[in-house]
Amino acid sequence: MVGSPSDASLTKLVQSITLLTAVSRHGSFAGAAQDLGLDPSAVSHRIRALEAALGLALFDRTTRRVRPNRAGEILCQAANRSLDEVERAGRRACAEVEKLDPTFASFFACDENG
Repeated sequence: MVGSPSDASLTKLVQSITLLTAVSRHGSFAGAAQDLGLDPSAVSHRIRALEAALGLALFDRTTRRVRPNRAGEILCQAANRSLDEVERAGRRACAEVEKLDPTFASFFACDENG
């Protein structure tokens, strides 16, 4: 990824947003796996595939911990901000749909809190 990222690496990065946030939050592949309903080896493989696509390591690994390195910190922070923004947008969208037609809103899994 040195220089500009390719479309393929950007796609892989976007697809990995929840994975990045879970690994950074839990500090382990096992914790992230449990949170995401995956096997720890699947989390490890997906992170390695992302790192390969980007051409850089994102995490420093020990036998017990996984910690984002500087590149990983940058991407994990961006992933967290992105998920927060998507959550806020989802709440706003649900609120708007509920104003138009509360019955129709039920198709969008909007609860009483948005």
